[in-house]
Amino acid sequence: MKISVSETLNSSFRLWKENFLTIALVITIVFVPIQILIEFASIAFEHMRGPNYLNSAEEWRRLSAEARIYDIIRQLIGVIATLGIFNFIYSLHRNKEDDRSALQLVKFGLRKWPENFGQTLIAGLITLLYTLLLIIPGIYKAVQFSFVSNLVSDEERDPLEKSKFLVKDKWFDVFGMLLLIFLIGFIIELIVAVLFMILPESFLTSIIVGVIIAIASSYTIVVKGIYFLKVTELKANLEEDSIIVKK
Repeated sequence: MKISVSETLNSSFRLWKENFLTIALVITIVFVPIQILIEFASIAFEHMRGPNYLNSAEEWRRLSAEARIYDIIRQLIGVIATLGIFNFIYSLHRNKEDDRSALQLVKFGLRKWPENFGQTLIAGLITLLYTLLLIIPGIYKAVQFSFVSNLVSDEERDPLEKSKFLVKDKWFDVFGMLLLIFLIGFIIELIVAVLFMILPESFLTSIIVGVIIAIASSYTIVVKGIYFLKVTELKANLEEDSIIVKK
């Protein structure tokens, strides 16, 4: 039994469009401080570099290291918005309405952040350990744990084991969907970045563009949330069918 990719993308877009204002406000509340922090970090790096000349190889390594630091900041803090939006999506899907404000959703994300950090850290360490010991490829474990944040935001217990259960027998399907979500996010970011390339570079412009990219990319959060719900429902139906057959 397959989950329709086109139906998932279409239903996600409808939900994203219908609730765009709330989702955009959640992203804005979280990502304005993130972009400000990144801009200050960028200024600090420039002062640390000084006037010393770097050859092209050294310059590339430095820029790559700085980009990784910026990504860590976005992921570490930005997940607050992701957790809030996930929970909002689940509520809309199950109850058809949710009157919580964007600030309330951000507060929910903040409340779940410590648990999510702990669970994703454990998942990351397990994936790294398996990779180093060459037991199984790291990508396999990474996909197994891909629903940890979804489960944390859905206030489920034991998210690591439940994520593995959801991915079981669906690894390639989940991997393919995650790859598609990544590509959609990459294309969205690229399009927005190109559209705003004409603007003069400044502290304020960088913050605004960064937030706009995050808002546009929030569609991928909705897609992953809806896909998680469909996988959960599919697993539940299969479990029910299995029980009926046994009886």
